[in-house]
Amino acid sequence: MEVVASQLTYLKSLNQRNQKEQRRVTEARRAIPQLQNLLLQRRVEINSFSGVLTDLMGLQVQQGEASEGDWENPFLLPALNARVDCGRLTLLTRLAKEYCESLSDSKAIIENQIESVQSVISASAGVLARMQVIRSTMLESVRLQYGLIHPIHLLSSDILAYIFSLILRQKFETIRMFRGRARGLSPI
Repeated sequence: MEVVASQLTYLKSLNQRNQKEQRRVTEARRAIPQLQNLLLQRRVEINSFSGVLTDLMGLQVQQGEASEGDWENPFLLPALNARVDCGRLTLLTRLAKEYCESLSDSKAIIENQIESVQSVISASAGVLARMQVIRSTMLESVRLQYGLIHPIHLLSSDILAYIFSLILRQKFETIRMFRGRARGLSPI
């Protein structure tokens, strides 16, 4: 009987581990669309910010290309006077490059996270399958051992119901016989 009790305890812990693993798979499946949306956002940000960076780098090149003739042109003079300080433009360009690199790095991190979540799902599928095999084997073992310990469990439900009806019929016939003679007997 101790063997059956220890197997039942193990089955209980196996069921708990199975539930934890299923929750883990469910959480991983929920995370994938969220990570994919985040990855899409990063790609959009990288594309749009690459355009900004290109524009800034173009401004840097234009800053150095103003020719002497441009200073004499009255239409270009206001634009040339409003030129951005070269040091600030260089700083802004450097910061934009760093931000673009950080976006690329975060994109790579998100891609790695998606791969990790997908590997968790595939590994968990194997773990859950093995747990199911162990569980079914243990249940069959417990049934067999319990059947050996208590042979009544080997009887079918129909036979048990028939025996139960025979016992009830006999008990009620006995009560009916003594009903008139003894008032203190209960029907059950």
